[in-house]
Amino acid sequence: MWLLLACAAPPTAKPDDSGAHPEDSGTTPAPACVDAATRTTLGAFVEILQVIARLSPSTAASSRAIGFYQLPGVDASRALEFNLAQPCSSAHDLDPTCITDVCFWTECTGVGGSWIEHAEDVGAGDSVTDMDGWQVDRGRMEIAWTEGVARLDVSWDVRALTSPEGVDYTVEGTAVMDGTLDASLALPGLYPGGLGLSVTDSASGGLTGGGAQLATWNGTGFADADCTP
Repeated sequence: MWLLLACAAPPTAKPDDSGAHPEDSGTTPAPACVDAATRTTLGAFVEILQVIARLSPSTAASSRAIGFYQLPGVDASRALEFNLAQPCSSAHDLDPTCITDVCFWTECTGVGGSWIEHAEDVGAGDSVTDMDGWQVDRGRMEIAWTEGVARLDVSWDVRALTSPEGVDYTVEGTAVMDGTLDASLALPGLYPGGLGLSVTDSASGGLTGGGAQLATWNGTGFADADCTP
């Protein structure tokens, strides 16, 4: 025998005759937060840059070449340091040094003892280079310093840097390292309209997007701010 159960119909909501509508409340919903995995990856990236900012400027000031190829999510093992055989008095380039798929070459600009260390993924371009599961179509960095000055000026020009999960970490921007880290980077593939990353004096800053502060930097990581989880 089949037993038929009759369910009562839900009560019908009465029309709202007040004339008010949610969209007329005058409030704008907070933008979506940056996901936890992205915040973790970027936080680890900034922490490594902080270490470099504490240690490397004094090395450059002692007339030693310093180069590193540090990208979000990518192993930090690609780096070099060596004594410069001659002062930077006239423009010249030193022979390149390659570590696996990344090559470094040192340029004396010939202007006031100024050097630039170029780092480039030489395998990128026509064929995408794979690095620990990450892929990059173009990866370039420059580290500039002046003899006797404990400061590095760093720039990134990295296109189509893709995580193993397919997330686009393309990054462009600059940083100053003089014992602390001041960085301003743009990551256009991580958020609608692009994501901005900033760090000041290694201790403050955050992630911005959609005209809002999405996360704050607390010295060791990015914590959600004015956003909707």
